[in-house]
Amino acid sequence: QLTYIEDDGFVYCRNTKDPNEMWAPLLEKAYAKIHGSYQTLDGGEMNEALINMTAGLDENFNLFKLNAEKDKQPNSKEAIKRIMYQAFAKNSMLGCSIGADPSKSEEKLSSDLIAGHAYTVIDAQEITNNDQKVSLVKVRNPWGRGGEWNGNWSDNSTVWDTVSDEEKEKLKYKKLNDGEFWMSWDDFFSNFHNLSMCHCGPSTFEAIAELEDSPKPVDQSEKNIG
Repeated sequence: QLTYIEDDGFVYCRNTKDPNEMWAPLLEKAYAKIHGSYQTLDGGEMNEALINMTAGLDENFNLFKLNAEKDKQPNSKEAIKRIMYQAFAKNSMLGCSIGADPSKSEEKLSSDLIAGHAYTVIDAQEITNNDQKVSLVKVRNPWGRGGEWNGNWSDNSTVWDTVSDEEKEKLKYKKLNDGEFWMSWDDFFSNFHNLSMCHCGPSTFEAIAELEDSPKPVDQSEKNIG
């Protein structure tokens, strides 16, 4: 039996656009059954869930530490960007999060991002704006609404007024409260503390590992995301 509220839909996992979609809440129920209850699914590490669902291989980068040591490793951000582009090309799954105060659960920050909450990284594109190349990364809050970035290149940012319709179409830009938003790479690295990747097989992992000057993934003990 799935927990359901009349006129509101499934209590836990649900598709806000299609309330009759069944596979997601059924999969969540099976996952909760394996772990004992729905309560045990509250929180945790996103890479663990992705591995359980896909049997893939995980890779993690401590962006907080990277920012702190940027003077020692000036090329590390570019290296991670190359790894991410390669991961997208190999259909790997990417997620990111912000370190949180252990005493606070999913705290909303001044940026409107949620600390202690998992986001997915779903795209990266380069556009031309005012005769200059601009590289952007697209992030999604799995809640499907709220918790969106409010800075430059966010849905409501005035910078979009300077972008041509052609480039907006390339990015599939829409001003919606759907959890999806664009941001610059600098803002991405400055705001998110942890980057997780789940590669779908050994060949994907090996191809990414072969990239030159790739920064070393952090040890599990170094992760600071609750």
